[in-house]
Amino acid sequence: MRLHCLPKSGILTMKEGLHMLFVDILQVSIAIISLIISSALAYREYRRSKPGFDLKIIDFAKRTTTIQFFVFFQNKSSCPLTISSVCLWDGSPFVQCELIPKKILKKTDYTISTPMFPINLSPYQGLLCYLEFVSPRDIPIVQGKRVDLRVYTSHGMKDLSLILPSPDHYLHIKR
Repeated sequence: MRLHCLPKSGILTMKEGLHMLFVDILQVSIAIISLIISSALAYREYRRSKPGFDLKIIDFAKRTTTIQFFVFFQNKSSCPLTISSVCLWDGSPFVQCELIPKKILKKTDYTISTPMFPINLSPYQGLLCYLEFVSPRDIPIVQGKRVDLRVYTSHGMKDLSLILPSPDHYLHIKR
């Protein structure tokens, strides 16, 4: 608020007093509106940059001591995301996915393999990839079963509980 100067006579007229009151109310109103707009913009920016990603299992297969998933990672943040590891949990110690490329399927004209970790995703980027978990334990993997995954990222650790879809054709190609 500003300091008001009294007229030489030292007495304010009603009109001058109301005018000064109106100016003060207008200034306070503008300050409050500015605060609300600034807060809304700051909250919106916080929500946009909040770390977040989705993981969807598209296909799965069980082969003797390995479990394979065909997955889709989606970075939902305006910040880059680095995925350093994915672990499978079945009530026993975690089983970490293969961190270096490993062949999933080899045809004469192409080879499908797991990715090299860490996986780097730009803001809002998605990535389809294969994950392979090697475990000496017999982990039952069937359609409709809930699987628990722990994903380690540059934004922290996230536990996910996903239901396996019906098997698709990606991991069931004739070899």
